[in-house]
Amino acid sequence: MVMMEDFLYLPILISVFNILASLFWYGYSFAFSPNSDNVTYICFPAGFVKYFILLLMTLSPAASANQADAMAREFVLSLPGWFQSSTAS
Repeated sequence: MVMMEDFLYLPILISVFNILASLFWYGYSFAFSPNSDNVTYICFPAGFVKYFILLLMTLSPAASANQADAMAREFVLSLPGWFQSSTAS
């Protein structure tokens, strides 16, 4: 049986690094921008919000999956002992 975590972690890791680098770039560019016109005050925060939302969209399902995994593991461990002994034989 092929588990998703065997091949799915690398694209998500690259995506999260890309999003974090973009957030850093927008924040750094906004803080140290030489020209301070109205377009700068609109575009950089808009990009920052965009990548922050992408980061939340990436991390929220992962947190939900981890919580569901913990609940399922807790449920299976709370089952009576004869289920585990009958599958071992």
